[in-house]
Amino acid sequence: MQSTAPVPPEPEQRAAVRRWVVPLAVLGVLVVLVPVVWVAGGFKATPKQPAKKAGERLDLGLFSVTVHDVRIGLADDAFGSGKKRYLIMRMRVLNKGKET
Repeated sequence: MQSTAPVPPEPEQRAAVRRWVVPLAVLGVLVVLVPVVWVAGGFKATPKQPAKKAGERLDLGLFSVTVHDVRIGLADDAFGSGKKRYLIMRMRVLNKGKET
């Protein structure tokens, strides 16, 4: 009885195929990933943040904010699920509008 199974390729052919699989896979991922990041706006320049130091007044239109200090601390959660980490900010907010 004759076998109809295919004959495996020679070792040199396997090495040549393996040598091209990884670079082609990386190239394929880049070809898909770069346009997706571009459409999502990932290559845009980030807007400049206000560069004010602690203690300086920051004008926000109707409000004027002076940040005194910022720290990370533990505090009780509102629903009694234990302590969680929060960003704790001490600041002074001045309402410059006529209504309160």
